[in-house]
Amino acid sequence: MQKKYALIAFILSVLVASAYAGALEVLSEPTGAEIIINHIRTGRYTPDTLTNLPSSELRVTLLLENYRYEERGVTIDRSKTSSLS
Repeated sequence: MQKKYALIAFILSVLVASAYAGALEVLSEPTGAEIIINHIRTGRYTPDTLTNLPSSELRVTLLLENYRYEERGVTIDRSKTSSLS
């Protein structure tokens, strides 16, 4: 019985946390640029939408071979999808 309540509490905490998280849609032309957030490689490439991000200010770098890299700051707001292209 205790495991059941622990599972329910865990599910509720995930749902509440995701309600306070934002998303980031990242686009590039040409597509296929590597998405790096706060100097950490994400293993994801454009176009992509990253979800469940905490409300914060992020440094996003787009890196594509034979192109100049692009780095920008973006603010993530809870329960909203920010866009960077």
